[in-house]
Amino acid sequence: MRQKKCVVSLVGLILVLVVSGLALGCRPCAEAPEVAIPPMDPYLAIWNDGNLDLVDELYAPDFVWHIVDAGEDVVGTAAFKELVTSFRTAFPDFHVTFDEVLVAGEKTVIRWTMTGTNTGPLQDLPPAGQPVRLQGVAISRLVDGITAEVWQHYNHLSLFQQMGYTLTPPSTGEMAEE
Repeated sequence: MRQKKCVVSLVGLILVLVVSGLALGCRPCAEAPEVAIPPMDPYLAIWNDGNLDLVDELYAPDFVWHIVDAGEDVVGTAAFKELVTSFRTAFPDFHVTFDEVLVAGEKTVIRWTMTGTNTGPLQDLPPAGQPVRLQGVAISRLVDGITAEVWQHYNHLSLFQQMGYTLTPPSTGEMAEE
């Protein structure tokens, strides 16, 4: 009889926990505070129109652009202007769209798509004459509404493959020498 009472009590306790969990789980979630999305048109004007005057308004003088897996960071607005100019030279019809913009506190996440035709040199590479379409994500940190830092992620291999470059693995002999 005592075991039966324990089992009934245990089943009752589990039932109370399940019902409580369902009741609490079905409550509406507290809404996240509204965060203003900064205007994106000026950022697009920098890339799409080459309006470099906007860089000084939108970016901190010591701002850092981290291009993940690309080596060195771009530091400062002068270096960033050079980066924009080099891309617009390599892809004169360069066009970027912001497909999605998310804001959380001081961070902005942008999922973007870039298109263009490589008719100018890209760093040390000659023009390939090929159209490209590239997607990526940029995570920006703003301080008092000014961009202080950006982490840029995109598929470099896809960019170069679309330009006509191929990836050639090292020969067996080269691998053994290392």
